Amino acid sequence: MPYAKYDGNDPIYNDKEQLLKKTGISITDPILPPQNLVKLTGTLSEFKGLFCYAPLADGAYLSDEQKQKHNNQLRKGALLATLNGNSIAALAGLGHANGNDRSNYVQAQYISAKLNDTITLKGWLGSYKFNDGDQVEVVAEKYADHYEVYAMLKPSEHYSTLNYQSPIEYKRNR
Repeated sequence: MPYAKYDGNDPIYNDKEQLLKKTGISITDPILPPQNLVKLTGTLSEFKGLFCYAPLADGAYLSDEQKQKHNNQLRKGALLATLNGNSIAALAGLGHANGNDRSNYVQAQYISAKLNDTITLKGWLGSYKFNDGDQVEVVAEKYADHYEVYAMLKPSEHYSTLNYQSPIEYKRNR
């Protein structure tokens, strides 16, 4: 499975190390869970996006203790499956418990940008299209040299609750 594809037209890289070696781009893992989120608004510049597989699925948000508990449960289930003669389920459970699967990896966009030409943004988003000059709202956490981005959207694309009708209201108004 390819690790990264840059802008859809560039080469597909097999892993983070090959990407760094070929392009000089270093990708950091997501910083999870966030602690002190703030909202920023402004104009994007120097926007760059790189599509990669990242550990962002549900399991990425578990603490180390929760992950260990989950893995112990998987191992117990694998043992029970073995005792019941289901070796395929046992092997699958052990593979998940030992971290041999990529079920927490999903395709995402690693971005770097400037906000209002002064604030450095970095982080992981779903596959969205942003450009230099876009007005955006950002949910991020401040670190020493950047803001780690957790969500970003264009205010022009907000879902308007003013025009929202619940299914019951819609049915009543028809």
